[in-house]
Amino acid sequence: ATAPAIAERCRIPVRSARALADLLVPTGLLEHDGERYRNAPDTEAFLAERGPLDMRPMLTYWDLVSYSAWSRASTAFRTRQGVRGEITEEQVQAYEASVALVTAETAVDLAKAYDFNPHHRVLDVGGGIGTFAKPLLTAYPHLTATLLDLPEVVAVAREAVAGDAFADRLDLVGQPPVTA
Repeated sequence: ATAPAIAERCRIPVRSARALADLLVPTGLLEHDGERYRNAPDTEAFLAERGPLDMRPMLTYWDLVSYSAWSRASTAFRTRQGVRGEITEEQVQAYEASVALVTAETAVDLAKAYDFNPHHRVLDVGGGIGTFAKPLLTAYPHLTATLLDLPEVVAVAREAVAGDAFADRLDLVGQPPVTA
């Protein structure tokens, strides 16, 4: 795309789009051909949802959750007090999608490595959006599962599993943290 097309799509000024694209060329994320920019091979493979692994959920997590927390880390270290306030639903979604990305392969491996046939029910404590429960329920049609997590996470999980074939076999339970 040209810089004006990138600017329109990103809703930023053309000058900013051109500057950003020109900065991404030497990093190897974009290639420049005359007035047009295109994804470099690695960008196409990992950041465009067309390759073997889509890393965009991790980048969204870093943007919405991680970097903002780390920007206040020195205050936390000096005062010994937490600096992160309430997290938004968008931040919960970003975090859970990032964790799912990182653990998806392990979850599939678990379903293959352990024989769940003798079991009828699985309890997934801190199950997020069902990253581990989904492969188990897919591989073992007789299983049912209960996923236990924080209420705000369960709300996101409900959306993530709503259309899945096994949704009727997965109970989602939101439990607030226990405080002493």
